[in-house]
Amino acid sequence: MKRWVINPSYFTDDDILREYEILKKGFDPTLFGNFSWEYHYRLLIVCAEIKLRGLIKDIDLPSDSINNIINNENRYSESYILDSYKQYDELRDRYLDSNNYRISPPSNIRELWVNHKYSIMARNIPLYKEIGRFVAQNRGEEYFSKLHSTLTKELRKKPKRNGILNALQHMWGYISNTSSIRGRGISSLDLHSFLIEIQNCVKVSNQDYLYKQLALSELEIWILAYND
Repeated sequence: MKRWVINPSYFTDDDILREYEILKKGFDPTLFGNFSWEYHYRLLIVCAEIKLRGLIKDIDLPSDSINNIINNENRYSESYILDSYKQYDELRDRYLDSNNYRISPPSNIRELWVNHKYSIMARNIPLYKEIGRFVAQNRGEEYFSKLHSTLTKELRKKPKRNGILNALQHMWGYISNTSSIRGRGISSLDLHSFLIEIQNCVKVSNQDYLYKQLALSELEIWILAYND
C-alpha cells in the first residue's frame, strides 16, 4: 500500500474504502515508520470522510485513535510531507476517467486554498488572513508545494473549541435557510450536533462551495475529542 498524506476528501469512494480496509488492521511500521501518531490521525480522517459520504453504515471514529492524537505529540515525517504535494498529480492522472470523489484534486494554489479555508479558520485566524491575501496576489505554481506543506502541517494541530465554533458559524451562513432549526435552536446545539446539521444541510442543498471544504469531515475528529 502507498502511504498517503493528502486528505482523503480527494479520493474516489473505491480508493478511500481500499485504504480503510488496510488501516483498520492496525499500525504498520513498514508504512508509518515510528510515527504512530500519523497512523492514528490518518485512520481518523479516513473514517470521518467515509462517515460523511455514508459509505459504511454506522461507522464510528475509533476512540482509541482520538485518545492517541490528543494525548501524544503530533510527530510526523517532515520530509514526507514536503514531497506529498506530488500525490495530487498522481490522483489527477489516476482519475482522468472518474469523478467519484468529493473534491477534485487541486491543480493550482487558489483551488488548494479554497478547500482548506475553514479548516485553517478554525485553527489560526492570522494565518487564515495571511494566506488569503497571498493567494489573492499570487498565481505562480512555484508556490503550490510550499502552501500545501503549510496547510498540511496546520491541519495536524488541534483547533480550539472557539475556533471550531467560529468556523462552523461562518459555514452556517451559507446553508441556514435549508435547516428546519431556527434562532435559539442552533445556539443550543453542541458542536457535534451543529456540524452534523451543517453536513446534512450541505447535502440537501447541494451547496458546492461548502461541499468542497475539508472541514466538513476533518473537524469532526477534534469535536469528538472535546466531547470525550
